[in-house]
Formats: sequence, structure tokens, C-alpha cells
Amino acid sequence: MATQTTEDTFFEGKRPWSVVKDQVIGAYIKPFTRKVAVLGHPILIIDAFAGPGVFEDGKPGSPLIICNAASGVKALWQAVFINQNKEHHERLQSILRKGGWLTHASPLLGESRTTLQTKLESLTNETVFLYLDPFGLKGFDFGIVSKYLERAKSEHRTEVVINMSMPTLHRLATVQAIMDGKRDDPQIDALNRTLSNALGGRWWQEIMWTKEEPHIKEKAVMEYFMRQLSDYLPYTGYCPVRESADAAVKYYITFASAHPDAQAIMSDEMLKAYEKYIFGVKTGGQQSFLDWKAGRDLAGLEQTIIQTVQNNPNQSRQAIWLLIVRDNFMKWLREDYHDALKRLADQNKLVYRVDPKTGRRNQHSILSLATN
Repeated sequence: MATQTTEDTFFEGKRPWSVVKDQVIGAYIKPFTRKVAVLGHPILIIDAFAGPGVFEDGKPGSPLIICNAASGVKALWQAVFINQNKEHHERLQSILRKGGWLTHASPLLGESRTTLQTKLESLTNETVFLYLDPFGLKGFDFGIVSKYLERAKSEHRTEVVINMSMPTLHRLATVQAIMDGKRDDPQIDALNRTLSNALGGRWWQEIMWTKEEPHIKEKAVMEYFMRQLSDYLPYTGYCPVRESADAAVKYYITFASAHPDAQAIMSDEMLKAYEKYIFGVKTGGQQSFLDWKAGRDLAGLEQTIIQTVQNNPNQSRQAIWLLIVRDNFMKWLREDYHDALKRLADQNKLVYRVDPKTGRRNQHSILSLATN
């Protein structure tokens, strides 16, 4: 019997916690495509580890989620779905054909790294969204990804979302083998090189080859990795995804963009997706997400608003929110912010002006501290 690979078992059934990444990618693609449509360039979405499109339990995979989210945008858009597995490629092609997506979707058979390089060489002025959800980390090469991110320095809009598996991080880091003196073992070296290719260097060794707790090492690796992304795209963030609130992290959803609005949207969508799943697990599905939103602790939000407005007077509602998100990623929802602004204005702690063009409070409303 042939040995099953990570890619083979990945699509046997969708893991319960995978709903988080599905909700994030689906919720983000919609506003992303509509916002960048105004640039007037073709939109290209690349899913580099696409899979068969539908899991064996019938649940949709990323290709269908992406196509449905992008549909309806008033711009020229194309999605490319890469598979190395021929069976997955053929199944996906059949599903896309049946769904009528082949006018917008192109399934490609090939190794992700090579196919991404080939696709990169054919790009002109496209706005690119790169989605990387590797089966483990084999085939994920930061060297190729960084070439896509370089496009942003030439004012070609490029964004990236990467799902990073923490069990895979530990497996490829081979910490126990290193401590046992097996650093020169060819098999250990091959695993380590796979991780170095994925993370963009050997810097992870100084973090992972220590006696720190696993969760501390994971977070340190992700923080360093995000700093690497920010060398190309300044607005970044990540969401840890667990099976339950007190469980170890399964993977981190990371993203990078050149626009602060993307950071604000991702903060909202990641927080909603993560908390909706965790709250559902915690309550056994007996309470709705609305119960979570009504019952959570928002301590500190009003003071954060006041402090941010004090440090940045006469800025718009949107500008202040972007500053808050930058320093408090995934802490509060945009609707929390809006509600808090109304309370502060009602309490005469904040001047919340109307937009002179519309006579209403909106994202252009100027905020300042009350002087009384």
C-alpha cells in the first residue's frame, strides 16, 4: 500500500478549526476585489496550493470560496489554482467546469514553486492577491514569494495571505534531534533546509533550537516572519487558530498589504472568524455569536480612543481607527469603535463632528477632545 502524503490526507475532511481560515479568506476577498477594482488594472488571485475544490465530506475548499467571493466585482478578474497532485487538479477542473467558473478560473497542474515563478514572469500591471495554504510547508518558498512582494515597490498592488502550520514548524525544526547531536544527519539537514526555504533564511534556528516553551518559540518565529513581510508591505497582522480556547495553536493566518484599510478589514474579519469559532466550541453551539458580541469585555477601548485622539487631534474617524488597529490588532471590532465614539460624544468627552458634505457622521467626521 502506498504511503499517504500530507496532501493526500489534507482533503479527506475539513478540520473543524479550518472554518476560521475559510471565513477570513472569503470575507476578505470580497472587499479587496471591490476596492482594487477602482485602480483599473486586471485582478489576479493565485491560490498556490488549491486542492480538489471540495473536501471528501462535501465542504467547499478555497477555490470555490474565492470564486464566490470575487464574483460580481465590476472588474476584469482571474483566479489561478495550482495543484501538484494530478487527481486533485482533474477533480478541481471538473468542479470549476460544472460551476461555470472556467471563464474566470484557470486550474494549473504543476509544482507550486515552479508554477509561481512562471506566472510571475508573465505579469504586467495586474493587481495580485497571493494565497498560500501549503500542506505542511514543502513547496512553499519565501524566495519566490518575496519576488511577488517586490512588485509593490514598483507600485503594482500586491497582497499576500499565508497560513503557517505550527506542528509542521516543530517537525521541520527537529529540535530533539539537534539536542541529540544529529545536526549533520542528511535527513535532519533536509528537513531544516525545507524550513529555511519557507521562512526565508536560517534565522529561525536561534529561536527554535532553545529550551523555551513551544508556544513562546512559535510566537517569536511569527513575529520575525511578519517583520520580513513588512520589509515589502508595511501593513501586516496574524491570527492564531486553535482547536479550542486553551489548546495549542494549529496554525497562524498571516497577511501583508500596502494599504492601511486592508489591516483594518483583516483585523475585523480575523477577530470575528476566530471568536465565532472559539465561542461556538466553548458553548457547544448553544449560544449564538450575537451572545458573544453582547457579553464581551470592551475595557480600555474608550480610553484608547481618547488617548489616540489626544495624540492625533483633528483627524478623521477612519484615520483614528486605522491608528488604533495598527497598535491593537484583533482586539476590537469596527462596530465597537463606532459605538464607543457615540458614547463618548454623548458624555461630552469627545467632539464627533458631522461631515459637512453630507451633514452626517461618517468616516470623514473629524474627532477632537471636548474642552469642557
